[in-house]
Amino acid sequence: MKIKFRILNYIVLIVLYLLCTELFIKLDEALHVDSVLLTLGAGFFLLNTLNAFITLKLKPILNITIALFIASLSLYSAVQIGAAEFFPNADPYGILTAILSNIILSILFWEIAHQLKTRNKAIQL
Repeated sequence: MKIKFRILNYIVLIVLYLLCTELFIKLDEALHVDSVLLTLGAGFFLLNTLNAFITLKLKPILNITIALFIASLSLYSAVQIGAAEFFPNADPYGILTAILSNIILSILFWEIAHQLKTRNKAIQL
């Protein structure tokens, strides 16, 4: 995949993550799930699965596995970073920090997946 397409893909992912985070939280409140992490995880998994099928174009089970791995690892890391209270005065609850770290880590993991795909043709089973 060309670098211009990847950069455009990352910009679209950033916008989608920012817009969908609020949507997923409202969906959690409407469904009375009472577990925002479960709703966010499922929502980001769906976004990542769609992105995997569009950009990676591997076998379906491999796309779904990569999307699940990226969604779960980035959300877990974002929760841990948000709980660390890096900016207690600017973001007292760590919510903005967690959202931004989730976006940054997801983009980082997607770039790792793209690099692995281009460098290792054996991944295309």
